[in-house]
Amino acid sequence: IRGTFRPDDPVWAMGWDRRSVLLAVCDNESWQTYRLPKASHAMDPTHGWYTEWPRIREVQQNFALMCMHGMFYRFPLDFRHDHTGGIRPLASHLRYVTDFCGLKDLLVLSADDTSILENPLAGQSQSNLWFGRLEDLSTWGIGYAFGGPWLGDRVEEDVPSDPYLFDGFRGRMLHLAAGGGEPVDVLLEIDRDGNGEWEPYASMRIPSSGYTWRAFEDREPGEWIRLRTNRDATISAYF
Repeated sequence: IRGTFRPDDPVWAMGWDRRSVLLAVCDNESWQTYRLPKASHAMDPTHGWYTEWPRIREVQQNFALMCMHGMFYRFPLDFRHDHTGGIRPLASHLRYVTDFCGLKDLLVLSADDTSILENPLAGQSQSNLWFGRLEDLSTWGIGYAFGGPWLGDRVEEDVPSDPYLFDGFRGRMLHLAAGGGEPVDVLLEIDRDGNGEWEPYASMRIPSSGYTWRAFEDREPGEWIRLRTNRDATISAYF
């Protein structure tokens, strides 16, 4: 484990809640939270051990991996408030990856693939190392994932949600639901290049029936997407 190279280097932190994966960055003494999708609900145990180990690691020169909630991402080493572009999903998985590193031209994963903790049917625990190559990840699970910024949350009028990762996935869809029996207008905004500059992108109306959806073309741009409403409401927004 080594520290920062410069005093003004950003600090990254990861976690998750019931909505999605959390990526927080401290830059210039202020924190900003970003959200990414989950690739599996198998990583949602009550004991929370899936967030115990470091999850961002440089495995080749200027190439870092981020592993969280069943998904490997390429992670930009210059990620900070004004440079948030470049996070891309590489593979989904169901491994219990406790840490990883590069070894010459290899990728090494440490794993706790089977644990008898809360799983008496396993018989015995199995922990070992996996040796492969970075390109092997492309043969793993597909880039399918889900999550969102709101899940039955009370949202205040015109207060933007946390940014949610928008680029890197195909077949994208947004589901919106609201309670109360009254229409709610939702404005979608995108950060096109990951530079912190937000622009209006689309508007959706949740009807009085309480549900609507939208599919996105694969070519539609934007590193990050966020939402805001025209009134206070109880909202779910799930991608």
